[in-house]
Amino acid sequence: MSKLRVMLVNPPVFAVNEPWYDTPDFVRTSIAYIAAYLRDHMDCDIELIDSKFERLGFPETVSRIEAFKPDIVGYTAFTNEIKPAARVAAMLRERGNVSPLHVVGGVHVTALPEVSANEFPQFDVIVYGEGELTFLQLCQAYAANEPWDGIDGLVYRDESGAPVRTGPRERIVDINEIPLPAWDLLPDAPHYFIQSSRGCPFSCKFCMNPNGKFVRHRTAENIIEEIQSLAANHGAKKITYGDEIFTVDMPWVKDLVRKKIAAGTQDIVGWTATTHVRFMDDELAALMKQNNCVGVGLGIETGSEELLKKVGKGTTQEMMLRARECTRKAGLWVETFAILGQIDETVDTLKDTINLICELNPELPIFGIMVPYPGTEVARLAARGEGGYKIVSTDWDDYNKQIGGALEFAGLTRSQVEFFQIYAYLKVYLYNRRYKDLIKFCWTYGHGGMVIVLKNLKFAFNTLLGRTEKTQRVCEPAQVIAIGEAMDEWEQWQIAEQKRVKKATREKAAAQEATA
Repeated sequence: MSKLRVMLVNPPVFAVNEPWYDTPDFVRTSIAYIAAYLRDHMDCDIELIDSKFERLGFPETVSRIEAFKPDIVGYTAFTNEIKPAARVAAMLRERGNVSPLHVVGGVHVTALPEVSANEFPQFDVIVYGEGELTFLQLCQAYAANEPWDGIDGLVYRDESGAPVRTGPRERIVDINEIPLPAWDLLPDAPHYFIQSSRGCPFSCKFCMNPNGKFVRHRTAENIIEEIQSLAANHGAKKITYGDEIFTVDMPWVKDLVRKKIAAGTQDIVGWTATTHVRFMDDELAALMKQNNCVGVGLGIETGSEELLKKVGKGTTQEMMLRARECTRKAGLWVETFAILGQIDETVDTLKDTINLICELNPELPIFGIMVPYPGTEVARLAARGEGGYKIVSTDWDDYNKQIGGALEFAGLTRSQVEFFQIYAYLKVYLYNRRYKDLIKFCWTYGHGGMVIVLKNLKFAFNTLLGRTEKTQRVCEPAQVIAIGEAMDEWEQWQIAEQKRVKKATREKAAAQEATA
C-alpha cells in the first residue's frame, strides 16, 4: 500500500443559529492534536478541514475531501455536531467518488459508542475516549491490513454488521508526550484555544468530564513554546485556555504565569481563561493581569445556595462574590456562565440566579439552558423523569445550550425558561444602567438573540390566544434509555481511571526523585 492519506474534518453546520459556535474565529483544537500525534508517529499524508472556521457548506466540504482522495476520513463531533458529521459521510458515500474508511470521535460517541454505531451506519468506526493513541493505532493497522480487535477504544462492525466494542482506552498520563498541535495544517486564525491541562476534579451534574477527574498538566516550557509559535508563525492575537478549570492548581498556575511573564508572552498576545470561583485570589488575579490576561470566565451556574449543593459545583455565593472582587481589583474583564433549568429549578431559583448575576455585574453575562448531554448525571435523571426533568427530544440538533429544546421542566414550561433567559440578559444590563453595553451586546449577538426572541414572542402570542404549546420533536424511547444508562458505565470508568492515573503519576514522581 502507498503512503496512507488521512483527512480530519470539523464538519459544517446545517444552519447558523449560534454564531459564537457556528462561525468561530478560532480553529478546532482536537483535530490539530490528533494530526500532530499521527504525524509524529507515522509517515503519512495528512490534511485538515475546519468547515466552520472556513465557512464551508456541505458541498464544498465534500468536494475538498474528494480532491484529497483520502484512505481515512476522521470526523470530530460534539453532540449537536454528530448529525452534520454523518451528513458529510453520507454525501461521500452517495457520490461514490472516493471510498475512505469513515471514523468519528469526540465526546458524544464516547458517551454513546455502540448506540452511535447503530444510529449512524455512515461511520465505519467509532473512536471513543481519548483519541490520539487509538486513532494512530487504527491508522497503522489499516495501512498494514491488520485486525483491529487488539486496539482499545474502538467500536466497529464485524462481517455480519454487528457492532464490536474493544476495551476502553487508558488516558495518556504524561500529556507532555503529545506533540504540539499541528496548527500548520489549519488556516491561520486570530484566536486559538490551547490546553495547559486535561481533567477536572469536580463532579458537576451537567458535565460529562471527558478528560477525567485527575488533572494532567503540561510543563510551563511546553506551553510557552506553543504560545510563542502561535504568535510568531500563525498571527495569533488572542489565546484562550480551553482547560476545564485553568487555575485549579493555584501554586502551579502562579508558577506558569510567572514564567510566562519572564518569557515576555504579555508583549506578543493577550489571553483569556475559564476557571472555578474557588481558585482565585488577589495575587493570582494581579499576576494574570500583568501577563496580559484580557478576560476571565467564571462558572456561576446558579444563584441558589440549595441548587449549588445539588449541582455538585462545590461553590457558594460568598466564593463567587469574592472571586469577582479579585478580578475587579485587578482590572480583569469578566464573563459569567449561568445555566437556567438546574435540578428542581423553580421560578424563585431562576430569579435568585438572575439577581446574583446582576450583583456580580460581569462585562459579559452568558445564560444557557440546561442540556441533558449523554454521559451526565442530568441526562440520567432526565431519562428517569427525576430532578424535575423530562427528555422530550432525542434529535441531537436540539442539544445546544442557547436555543436547544431537549428538556422539559417540572413546574416550568420550556417557554417560561426561555423567557427568563431573555429577561436575564436585559435585567443585568438595565439594572446596572449599562445601556451602551446592552446595545453592543445586541449588535454582537443579534442573530442568535433574535432566534431566542422570536421563540418567546411566539410563546407570548399563543398564551394571549389561549393556545397550548405543540412542538413536534423526535423522542425515541430506546434512545432515552441509552442516554440514561450512559452515565452508569462512564462513572465506573472515571473512578478506575482516576485511581490508575494517580498511581502512575506517583510512581513516575518517585522514580524521578530516586534518580535525581
